Amino acid sequence: MKTFERQDEIVLCRQFVVVLVDLAKQSGVHPDKILKGTRCFYQDLEQANLTISTAEYLTIIDNTLRLTNRDDLSFILGRKYFPSQLGQLSQAFLNCKNLLEMLKLCQLFQLQIFPFLYIEVAKTDNKTHLLFNSAIGEISTSQQTFLYEFVLSAMIGAIKYRFGELIPMTIKLPYKQVDYIEQYHVHIGNKVSFDQQLAMLTIEDKYLTQALQDCSQSLKKIALQDARIIRKEKYMIGFVQAVSQFISTRLINYDVSLERCAVYFAMSPATLKRKLAQHKTSYQILLDKIRCQQAIFAMMEHQYNNEYIAHRLQFNDVTNFRRAFKRWTGMTPSAFRASSAVLS
Repeated sequence: MKTFERQDEIVLCRQFVVVLVDLAKQSGVHPDKILKGTRCFYQDLEQANLTISTAEYLTIIDNTLRLTNRDDLSFILGRKYFPSQLGQLSQAFLNCKNLLEMLKLCQLFQLQIFPFLYIEVAKTDNKTHLLFNSAIGEISTSQQTFLYEFVLSAMIGAIKYRFGELIPMTIKLPYKQVDYIEQYHVHIGNKVSFDQQLAMLTIEDKYLTQALQDCSQSLKKIALQDARIIRKEKYMIGFVQAVSQFISTRLINYDVSLERCAVYFAMSPATLKRKLAQHKTSYQILLDKIRCQQAIFAMMEHQYNNEYIAHRLQFNDVTNFRRAFKRWTGMTPSAFRASSAVLS
């Protein structure tokens, strides 16, 4: 598995930077101020294949939020993203036969489409849940908010574009309700709840397989060929994402110790710790986040009891699970269930 680091230049400026810088410029901010802290200037953005690192893009987000004092840029950026910013990949999306096929393309070509976040797909009766996680390590609340607003606006805009209307969806976000809630209503919809332990979009299965009009599998294949997307690029993901997925896929039945993870990635435990520290995270932080996410999903969507969840997440007993859950969320499992029942 090929992975990229936080400092690797893999972010295509044409897709993620040019539009954002131009929007800031329209607000009266000099483009080079938005680019301060990166290794490029405004005139450099004319280069067709210019790339920067994910760390530099986070710097650009910080500069934009600080200098523009606008609360709609992330949404506008997402709205403009599809179909205008994805090149031939846009043609592939426009010719998918249904939403499920579009979702699979999002996962398959994550590097080209959105390298900052990755999606875990979970199922319950008649529903599909898309769980969002950082692919690049720890990020600030403002950066996280901007990226979620961007990706949700892009996804929902694409869905509206293909369906001709906004289909029913619910969204949970892990930060407090923002002051500019009207932007969410306009760009994302009204079914948004804040201050949740998960970042999740839920959609009924019937919409995933509903046939989309004016699509051609042949044109989709040609579009992917024209984009010259080779296999090794398709599966390049952030190192933090790779470690997180190692934990997630093995948590129930296998050894997920740091030492076992280091063996999997063919490095020493010390090297693994050092690489994760460069992404402002640690193995224990990732393990706790994934356990917490899986525990909450099992409680709220499957209504599993504490004993079953504790066993699945490899806790020695229920008491240890309760202690860990309170450390993760600030609440006991029973208090969390009660509060969630009130909110629903």
